[in-house]
Amino acid sequence: MLFSKTIKLPAKLIEQYRRDLVIGSAVAAKSEQSLYQLHLESLAQLEKLLDEEASIEELVSHVRSERHTHGWSFLSGNEGEKATTSAHILLTYLENQIFKIKGKDWYYSDDYRQHSP
Repeated sequence: MLFSKTIKLPAKLIEQYRRDLVIGSAVAAKSEQSLYQLHLESLAQLEKLLDEEASIEELVSHVRSERHTHGWSFLSGNEGEKATTSAHILLTYLENQIFKIKGKDWYYSDDYRQHSP
């Protein structure tokens, strides 16, 4: 099932998040390097989903997973805070579009999983 409306993400939000991750990774403690890499890979996957106009269920699964990952993997220091903030801005932008299409109740329920491929 393709989106009934196209979900778009401004390139500047993607670029800012990527830039914050790269800068943060460059100065982060060795113990945090894998977290930064995980977020960079997740961002690449998100871009792929958007480019392919994946189903809204796939997109929601990814967005919720990334929210969870950021919630559990603290990125320390000012650079970590910047990366987490830019992720929040990007994910909120996507979530607001999803809310308009499917509603908040649907997004926060597990109903979307019943239709996932």
